[in-house]
Amino acid sequence: MLKYKKIINKINSEKHDIGPNKKQTTKLSTIELDQDDWKMLELIKFVLKSVVNATELVSGSKYPTIGISYFAIFQIREFLEDVNDYSINDWQILYYLKSLLLKQVQKYFFDNDAQLQTMKTYSYFDPIGYGCLTRRERRACEVYIIELEEQRGTDEVHDEADVNQMQSQINVQRKAEESKSSCMNKFLNSIGKTFVDSSSATTSNKSKLIEEISVYKSLAQREYNSIISGEKNSNVMEFWDTHRIQLKRLYRYVVHHIVSPATSVASESAFSTASYLLRKQRSRLTPENLSYSMFLKDKLDDDFII
Repeated sequence: MLKYKKIINKINSEKHDIGPNKKQTTKLSTIELDQDDWKMLELIKFVLKSVVNATELVSGSKYPTIGISYFAIFQIREFLEDVNDYSINDWQILYYLKSLLLKQVQKYFFDNDAQLQTMKTYSYFDPIGYGCLTRRERRACEVYIIELEEQRGTDEVHDEADVNQMQSQINVQRKAEESKSSCMNKFLNSIGKTFVDSSSATTSNKSKLIEEISVYKSLAQREYNSIISGEKNSNVMEFWDTHRIQLKRLYRYVVHHIVSPATSVASESAFSTASYLLRKQRSRLTPENLSYSMFLKDKLDDDFII
């Protein structure tokens, strides 16, 4: 409506000259907007503009990460909490509109502790989300990662113990095997390789993971600063493709977290399109060809629109 403000005002100001009857003129007068109405619309547009832009940023068709979604939500909340903008006329009305929207943001994104903690944890692995976390929140995520590593080490120890137990039960030549083991140890020692027990290996892996986390914190903050300053666009896949070798232990946990999109819109759309194609071309479209069609759908010319 604001886009056509001049046209609407012109119609209202010249309503007696454009030929409507008395009933139509009266109706136009009852819906005519005054200056206060237009100011209210402009303030609503100002407040909701950030939400519109966030919707484009977190477009469902692009499989947005949870990190970039948390970034958008975090920035919107900061914008709504800023009530000191006296440069805008009628700032009191602006404050009221912001407070109404802030209540809804708080209700749907921040009041659910389990949901919020999950968002923060997944955001940690994305530099754009990492930059929005406080030191305490980052530390909580790092503790979570270290616990995953410890659990992984414990599972490996248990698996190894089960295998050893099974081997001992079927091993009827125990002394001979011990002798062979002793020979193996001597051989390994002679070439400079010593046996490391599982607990030592777990501790070593944990220490190396902590070192990688320290490196990641520096890289992620630098990446975040570059994105905010406009030097580059947010691309978590490119970031981890660059640093996956350097942070190979941390990368094990990254792949399980950044693959989760913020919305299911793109997946639902893909399944819907696949179902449509299969129904329309059931007689001549094999599952293999269907998968090829889905993959090529957004890579062909615009004429291929379903």
